[in-house]
This record gives sequence, structure tokens and C-alpha cells, in this order.
Amino acid sequence: MNFYQKALVYCKKDCMSVLLLENKKVVEVFKTDVESFAKAQFVTRNLKELIPHAKINFDLDDCDHILRIEALRSEIEVDSIVHFAKKMNIQIEVLL
Repeated sequence: MNFYQKALVYCKKDCMSVLLLENKKVVEVFKTDVESFAKAQFVTRNLKELIPHAKINFDLDDCDHILRIEALRSEIEVDSIVHFAKKMNIQIEVLL
């Protein structure tokens, strides 16, 4: 196997790893100030427009009013979600 063939094999393996990571489901968890069911529904509906294939739910019984978003890694952009929520006057922060 020559240098170029080895490089091509390496590139294919590396690209496959990136694809596998991008197609992995992840769950992002956020602390919010959303307290009412109606507001949670409103936020969920709007987030579904931003991330159509995501599973989105709130846990309003939790003291941190948790927002959970489950989607493919490639579909979730945390900064966009935070920016989107802040535009709706929602206090939000990522829980690590």
C-alpha cells in the first residue's frame, strides 16, 4: 500500500468517526425560569420549529424548571437554543 492509499484509508476511517458522532443521540439539559404549563408548551412548540426531530420536554416540578432536548448531536446547537430562549425573555443556562 503506497502513501496515498494509506492516506485515503485513514481519511475514510476519520470521516466515518465524525459521521458516527454526528448521528449519535444526545440529551442537553437546561435550567430555566419557565414556571407555567402554558409557557412550557409555547417554548416547546417554538423549539420544535428550530429542531423538528427533537424530543423536547420540561420538568416544571423540579426546582430548576428543567428543559430537556434529545436529538442527534448534529441537530443540537446549544448556543442557538440559549439565544432563542433569551429572545423569548426566558432565563436559561446549560446544566453540565
